[in-house]
Amino acid sequence: MFQGFEPVFDENSKILILGSFPSVKSRENGFYYGNPQNRFWKMLSQIFSKNFENNVESKKAFLKKHKIALYDVVLQSDLNGSTDLSLEKSNRDIADISALLPPCTKVEKILCNGKTAFKLLTQNNPSIIFENEKTFLIANLKDKSIFKKVEEKSKKFNLENCQKETNCSKNAQKPVKNVKIPIFCLPSTSSANPRFDISVWKNALTK
Repeated sequence: MFQGFEPVFDENSKILILGSFPSVKSRENGFYYGNPQNRFWKMLSQIFSKNFENNVESKKAFLKKHKIALYDVVLQSDLNGSTDLSLEKSNRDIADISALLPPCTKVEKILCNGKTAFKLLTQNNPSIIFENEKTFLIANLKDKSIFKKVEEKSKKFNLENCQKETNCSKNAQKPVKNVKIPIFCLPSTSSANPRFDISVWKNALTK
């Protein structure tokens, strides 16, 4: 089984971007959207009018500065290659994203990078609801099990500062209710997608 990457986020994250699973090139390069043909990093640089160095730490710093969390829907897979069809036909485990949501973060919208990420997320998450042709994820802010999940995720990804950065336990003491987080399916940033539209991404990331 091929393993995905650990999530990038902190307690100030307001937008969660979810891809499907790292491509062969990304796995070779050791970070999200490592294929230089993918539009993802160039798109972010253009939208926020900010250049950054082509290394993992600079990209992580850029994401956190703009309050963006980044992860993939699939945690691990035995896919052959990088195509969406191969991923959908593969044996795979879906990632648990609960530790990236309130109260551990301030995420208020989820952006799926392409139809495959959206499909895999909505078909494999029991907290998904559909209302008036819109899609939402219900974040159960009163669910104490989320703190156990944060601890487990911290150990799994060796994120020693996971709880500290998100201040999850402290936030749990606040009087909060369940919240509906909207999910949007955006055009894939893959170079193979002829329907890519940066204006759709810009609107979702800046408004």
